[in-house]
Amino acid sequence: MENTLTTTRKLNFYGKGGDLFGIMIANTFLTLFTLGLYYPWARVKMLKYMYQSTELNESRFAFHGTGPEIFKGFIKAYGLIILIYGLFYGMLYAGMPIVAIIFFFVAIMLFTPIAIHGSLKYRMSRSSLKGIYFSYNGTLPDMIKVVFSGFFLTMITFGLYSAWFRVSLMKQMFNNIKYGNVSLKFTGDGADLFTTFIKGYFLTIFTLGIYFFRFMAQMQNFVISHLELEQGEKRGVFYSTLNGWDFFKLLFVNGLIITFTLGLGYPWVIARSISLIYSKIELVDDLDWDSIEQEASGTASATGDILTEGLDLQII
Repeated sequence: MENTLTTTRKLNFYGKGGDLFGIMIANTFLTLFTLGLYYPWARVKMLKYMYQSTELNESRFAFHGTGPEIFKGFIKAYGLIILIYGLFYGMLYAGMPIVAIIFFFVAIMLFTPIAIHGSLKYRMSRSSLKGIYFSYNGTLPDMIKVVFSGFFLTMITFGLYSAWFRVSLMKQMFNNIKYGNVSLKFTGDGADLFTTFIKGYFLTIFTLGIYFFRFMAQMQNFVISHLELEQGEKRGVFYSTLNGWDFFKLLFVNGLIITFTLGLGYPWVIARSISLIYSKIELVDDLDWDSIEQEASGTASATGDILTEGLDLQII
């Protein structure tokens, strides 16, 4: 079939380290001053800035979440997290370490798919581009099935299934995301990711770590370069051209910034890291952007979004 993908669109990030520094300082002070109660509003402020600093097809993204709705999710999510850890340590102090470990493992297994599903549902429903909202239409039972089977197969294969697990999870996530009436698809294959990982792992060892930077770039490129957009018969394909040298320079300079600023340069590290990664991403498509229409989307709670952070599941 003839390739009709002729239009190339760049993804750009215009965020500045100085702006992020100001936001982080204000957020930290207000969160400490309010004993943590300001955190939801701090999160909204940061997300709004990050979205508004990101551009695709000459338009900026927008985040429409609010402090009060994230505050409600914050209370629910951290209530659950505190309950889990409280019961876990309570069992340990009661002399039941085996029961405590089993409980903790089961709890994490249960809350992981709930957190991922809830986070995607909420974040997509509050994200827009050119006034058109995103949506996540996956179901919780499907997410539970993917996570539970993935954990189990990874465990009994001593980690060998992890590449297929990761691909299955990304398909469950990305294949259920829509931008208006445009569908997102992930076309990656577990065997390809496994080959990339094995090659990168052993070459990193054999080269005394030198290959690590190319390996990390390949892992980044694997995800981005297997993302596609579908609009009826029209389509778009993402490409990422990040290479090992790019990744080495990024980490090296970031390390210098963190070291010589005693950590105060972290906002500049974030800005330059995102800017580099986005600058290597292109979308080549034949989509009719003017005909993209909004589809109805339901309401969503912010609980899952907070849970993913509390459980250190950085998925978006």
